[in-house]
Amino acid sequence: LGSGVDVRTDVYALTCVLYELLTGSPPFTGEAAAVVYGHLHAPRPRPSAVRPELPVALDKVVPRGMAKDPAQRFAPADVLAAAGRAP
Repeated sequence: LGSGVDVRTDVYALTCVLYELLTGSPPFTGEAAAVVYGHLHAPRPRPSAVRPELPVALDKVVPRGMAKDPAQRFAPADVLAAAGRAP
């Protein structure tokens, strides 16, 4: 989008990988344009929507790590890790 890149960009990418590890699929799928649209505009995914057996607490961690507004993401990444381990 032309904005600056910082640790919150890495947190977004790491959370996408976390989502894929938890669910077995990337957060947004389809043709390249659909994937880009998903990252920019689609609602943030909840892991339990794909894998109901996952802890519901992760439904708060993943969307925050993938917040469209970088200011709303975890920073730095160890805060994301701590949130993922919290009960």
